[in-house]
Amino acid sequence: MKKLIPLLVIFVFILTGCSSEYNLIVSNKKIKENIKVEILDTDIPKEVPGIEVELNDRVTPFIENDQYPLLNNTKIKYDKTVKKDGNLTSVYLKHTYTHSEFRNSTTFNTCFEKSELTKTRKGFDLKLSGSFYCLYGDSITINIITNNDVLNNNADKVSGNKYTWVINDDNVKDSDIYISFSKRSALLRPILYLIFGALLVVGSIAAYKFYINYKKKDSVNDF
Repeated sequence: MKKLIPLLVIFVFILTGCSSEYNLIVSNKKIKENIKVEILDTDIPKEVPGIEVELNDRVTPFIENDQYPLLNNTKIKYDKTVKKDGNLTSVYLKHTYTHSEFRNSTTFNTCFEKSELTKTRKGFDLKLSGSFYCLYGDSITINIITNNDVLNNNADKVSGNKYTWVINDDNVKDSDIYISFSKRSALLRPILYLIFGALLVVGSIAAYKFYINYKKKDSVNDF
């Protein structure tokens, strides 16, 4: 049972604490998970004699122990960094999944009642819905960042290539996150617009020169 505790600790705690960020950076082949948690010393319970840390304190194991990104897998660990600054402890966790690995991630399988990551003809869809089981504070902000062209989404806020959802007491039992990705990079769109614009300008200049030459030739023939 002790091996399972670190798996549970992270997903009970990352969405609480003094401050936290949960980011998914999505591309065609990879999904990067970046987590940042800031913890005040006052939020770290003191040890109680005669009581095991795992039963009394979920914060200390989160700070001190290895954490694992995949469900029921203690061989693969998060890339973890802990920094201390005054009365603040910052914990950074990173892991990169393939799409198939992400389907077996602890967040994907633990936090939402329904989780789907499916391939489509144009790209792939991510759907997370139903009861949300990882809300232990007032709210949690989930960011999905991508350079892929986004075909559809129901984000609460969009800023550039970052799509943001907020889950709180109002929607914790009926959460709904949906985003549809194209395989095509969104960065190609402005490049294509530039190419199209350049071709249009070149075509217009060529047509104008042709018209001028034609008028000159026509004037010579009239003479």
